[in-house]
Amino acid sequence: MKVVEPSRRNGFWILLRRVPKRYAGFDSRKLVRISTHIRIADDPNAITAALIVQLNRDLEVIGGQLIRTNVVI
Repeated sequence: MKVVEPSRRNGFWILLRRVPKRYAGFDSRKLVRISTHIRIADDPNAITAALIVQLNRDLEVIGGQLIRTNVVI
């Protein structure tokens, strides 16, 4: 799994990543953007925003569930 780092968007830290090829048939999005709801001003070094790693793990679990249940979103 590729290491995911926080990205900046509109003053907040976000998770920004492409939908993996193995899930592309089940997820029509090209990019996934999920806000951490943590302001960059409150966490300028992205210490707290490290929860991006957990968000990424959650996305991998959801992707696996999509494949197992054959659901397209």
